[in-house]
Amino acid sequence: MLSDRHRGLKIALLLGLLAWLSGAYGEGAVASLYGYWKAMANPVASDGRSIFLSIVRVEAVYDDHYVVTKVERQVPVIGDPTGLAPGDTVSVRGHFSAERQAVVEDVREVHHLRFLKRIESALGALLSVVYLGWVFRVRDGRVVVRA
Repeated sequence: MLSDRHRGLKIALLLGLLAWLSGAYGEGAVASLYGYWKAMANPVASDGRSIFLSIVRVEAVYDDHYVVTKVERQVPVIGDPTGLAPGDTVSVRGHFSAERQAVVEDVREVHHLRFLKRIESALGALLSVVYLGWVFRVRDGRVVVRA
């Protein structure tokens, strides 16, 4: 499995798998908003439909509602905006209201420590680069394991 036989094919398969996983993740990242936009295509038929908005950013806060966004699509959410500020990250479970053309909040979870995940990801990437530099080196134009 780890031999040099068919190395190009193995690399191509791994890159293809990585590309597929990246696409699947991107599709999942915006999939929660599709429920709202499908409901907006036929509001009367979708009245009361359950909608879940996963890990969205608060764009604006008003007296009786707030607006969330993910990948440039804004969704109005009817609910108590107390404690929310633009830039907060939340997940919202609610139902579609055809009359107000918005999601009516049933349950909201504020993700207070979401910024730590970004720091953790950056730190992991930095440590990976340092580790690769410590384990491998370039000799005669080839990458080899350090002895």
